[in-house]
Amino acid sequence: MRSNRLLAATTLMIPLCFAQVAQAENPQHVQQLLETKQCSGCDLRFANLSNANLEGANLKGADLRGANLANTNLSRSTLNSANLGAANLVGANLRAANLMSADFSYANLASADLRNALFSNASLSGANLAGTMGLPLPVSPLDDTPASAETPPPMPTLQPEGTTPRPTGGTRGGFTPGNSGTPSRTKGGGSHFRQDAPEPRLR
Repeated sequence: MRSNRLLAATTLMIPLCFAQVAQAENPQHVQQLLETKQCSGCDLRFANLSNANLEGANLKGADLRGANLANTNLSRSTLNSANLGAANLVGANLRAANLMSADFSYANLASADLRNALFSNASLSGANLAGTMGLPLPVSPLDDTPASAETPPPMPTLQPEGTTPRPTGGTRGGFTPGNSGTPSRTKGGGSHFRQDAPEPRLR
C-alpha cells in the first residue's frame, strides 16, 4: 500500500519537473523584449513568442533554444551569435535579419522567409529547411562562377601548321561551282582550290 502511494507521487512529480524545464525562460526578459525589442543576451529558452511582432529587435547573443517563434516577424532583427537550437521558426519572417554566427541546429525553419538575411558562419546543422525562401545556396570553393543558362559556343578546330583543309563537296579537282578561282595540281597528284584575286571594277 505504501509503495503504491510512493509510485503515484513519483508519477505526478515527473511531469512537473519537465514543465519547469520547458518554462525555463526568464519572464522579465520576455516582457522586456515585447515592450522594448531590446534583449541582447537574454534568456528566452522555450519562450512562447509565436505571432509576435519583433521587427528590428536586438537579440544579439540571446538564448532562444527551444523557443516557439512560429509566424513571428523577425525581419531586420539582430540575431547574430544567438542560439536558436531546436527552436520552432515555422513560417517566421527573417527577411534582412542579421543571422551571422547564429546557431540554428535542429531548428524547424519550414516555410520561413530568409530573403536578404546575412548568414555568414551561421550553423544550420540538422535544421528543417523545407519550403524555406531565400536560403543562400552553397558555392563550390573550386568554382565560384555562377552557372549560365546559355550554352557556350564550340571551340574552333585547329589545323596543323602547314596543312590545307580538305574541301567539302564540289567536283573533281577541288572545284566548287559558284566560286571564282583556279584549281591547281599539288605534289602527289592531288588538287586543291586556289582563290584568285578579285579583278578591279572599272567605273
